[in-house]
This record gives sequence, C-alpha cells and structure tokens, in this order.
Amino acid sequence: MRIFNAAFLLNTIKDHRRGQGKRYDLAHVLQFSIMALLSNADSYRKIHEFIDTHRERLNEYFGLDWKKAPAYTTIRNIILNTSDSELFLWMQS
Repeated sequence: MRIFNAAFLLNTIKDHRRGQGKRYDLAHVLQFSIMALLSNADSYRKIHEFIDTHRERLNEYFGLDWKKAPAYTTIRNIILNTSDSELFLWMQS
C-alpha cells in the first residue's frame, strides 16, 4: 500500500509549542490525524485509537520511533493550537 507522505509539506506550519513539549513532531501528528479523519475518526480519542492501532506500521513507513501514540489530549492541544491561517495556506499549496 502506498501512502502519500504529506509530513514534508506540513513542516511549513509553525510549531508554537515550547521546546520541551515537542515529543511528537507536529507534521506527523497532523498527517496521522488527517489519515484518521479519512478513516472515519470523529473525535480526538478515535484519532488516538487510529494512531495507536497503526503505530508500528506508521513508525516503519515514516521512519519514526514512537514508543506509544500521543494521548488524545496531546492530539487535541496540537490541533487546537495550530494556526487556522497556516493550515489554510498549506491546503492551498
């Protein structure tokens, strides 16, 4: 199965988190959230479940070493603190 790696495009979105609060890369969390939404996830908990269920495959494909999926609260905070205007510009590119 081929998966489009949008993480390199999502890297153009500024990460507003503090340095120590960046255990999970913004671009990958956003990409995996988009993938989860396309798979009918309709809540932050379901996005977490999607990432948790597919974590090993995602690690392998995207060259990550996530020991566990980000908590749904982490996913929520990342999404809510991402600039709407930056996401809009990313979607237009």
